[in-house]
Amino acid sequence: MLGACGLNMKVCMISNFLNHHQLPFCQAMKNLIGDNFRFIATTATPMERLSMGYEEMNEVYSFVLPAYKSKTFEAKALKLSREADIIIIGSAPNFYYKERMKVNKITFRYEERSYKKGIHYAYTPRRLASLVKHHLIYFHKPNYILCASGYTASDYAMNGLYLGKTYKWGYFPKKSIYTFTELMKFKDNKKPVILWAGRLMPCKYPEEIIYVADYLKNRGYDFFVQIIGDG
Repeated sequence: MLGACGLNMKVCMISNFLNHHQLPFCQAMKNLIGDNFRFIATTATPMERLSMGYEEMNEVYSFVLPAYKSKTFEAKALKLSREADIIIIGSAPNFYYKERMKVNKITFRYEERSYKKGIHYAYTPRRLASLVKHHLIYFHKPNYILCASGYTASDYAMNGLYLGKTYKWGYFPKKSIYTFTELMKFKDNKKPVILWAGRLMPCKYPEEIIYVADYLKNRGYDFFVQIIGDG
């Protein structure tokens, strides 16, 4: 995103709270442009997430601006969101986006798909009104969509939005390199194990692993399925 000429650019990422999915990207930006990068956290890490093993990263990294802590921090965050050359917005209050559109600067929103419950929602009166209010009125602004799903771009395209303005986006996990011997040490199970991990909710399709298990069992394969998740 940034070449050598952009090292003096101010880049700001806005989301609810810093977590392990976003951290590698933020650290890379921090290493690249130093104090010109800030992460604006709009909420503390929920207790539900902390109980799952999440770390309260808002308190650990110096590049985090905790806008939720005071009106002073919130005002500073709003000012920064206007002044930054580029901002990336995830799960954050809409007023950040509205204020950003007023200054007509490059803005990226990262989103999952819109129509998880079916594409018929694309043409409901409520959905069309929302698209006009939050997207269509900014049609000529320099705003773009970072697609955190293989369907995000096509969902918006159904309504004629963000054509040619969508880009792939995802998590940035730490890269680990193992030798073949090291990998095989993790696979010394007497019986092959198939792992499914994720939230147990309809849009994640956890039932698919049951269908796979049924298919394999009916063909005589001996294996073990482990499912990790809640919901």
